[in-house]
Amino acid sequence: MPPLASTPRGRATSERIVPAAAQLIGDQGAAATSVDDVTAATRASKSQLYHYFGDKHGLLEAVVRHQSAVVLGFHARAPWPRQTAGSDSNAGLPRWWKPSNVRAHAAGARSERPSQRLATATNFSAAC
Repeated sequence: MPPLASTPRGRATSERIVPAAAQLIGDQGAAATSVDDVTAATRASKSQLYHYFGDKHGLLEAVVRHQSAVVLGFHARAPWPRQTAGSDSNAGLPRWWKPSNVRAHAAGARSERPSQRLATATNFSAAC
């Protein structure tokens, strides 16, 4: 695993890279997003990207962690409907929270392929 940023400036750089990479990947797809695209969007150098993330795969893993944090943060703030006896347990829940969607997300999140985990996290957080 690449070293974590140990200085405030380094943390700021790595924290700037990940959301920008997530946006690019969401717009273009992981395969179509190059390291050059990410460095151009963030004004970071390739050496910084490789230092903080190791390679494109490491950056993709950081994006998956970031997108998962976005989803979990949304869940923490979501106003959940109250359930009453005899009520439809799915009534009032957002479309993405329906059991079939949650099962699909869980299956994608468990995938062995990082690109599938990334796509699942990106698509799920976009629905939020």
